[in-house]
Amino acid sequence: MGKDAIIEVCYALAEAGWDQGVDVPRILGKRSEDWEGQDVDRAGIHVAPKLLAAYGRALGKKPEAALQHLRGHFEGLLEERRRMLRSRRLAEQRAQMMASIPSGDNMQRVLRYEAHLSRRITQTLQQLRILKGGDPEVGT
Repeated sequence: MGKDAIIEVCYALAEAGWDQGVDVPRILGKRSEDWEGQDVDRAGIHVAPKLLAAYGRALGKKPEAALQHLRGHFEGLLEERRRMLRSRRLAEQRAQMMASIPSGDNMQRVLRYEAHLSRRITQTLQQLRILKGGDPEVGT
């Protein structure tokens, strides 16, 4: 695992630990209660074992089990985000389809035009039957 990946795990541990009441700023060497992702970067990868141990203690689990718990938590978040994305895409598609439907006077114009075309097609088919020597009333 590369340094960047370990920093990402540290950040995830810090976030999850913070949610569980872990004193993340102290582990990161900060004196205030505020912390951000840059603080994790500055602290470096050597804080990973401390964050993992503190997170495990907060959960009442061994570090390995805490890491698995964290993984499950983020897999759940990922699935939730995927569902939200699918839902958003469907809403966008619905909005696009609704926007493509004419409204008011335009819809009336489209319906009249469709009826006109339908009559013209029927007339053309009748003329074709006559030219072929058939009964023009068949099929109407």
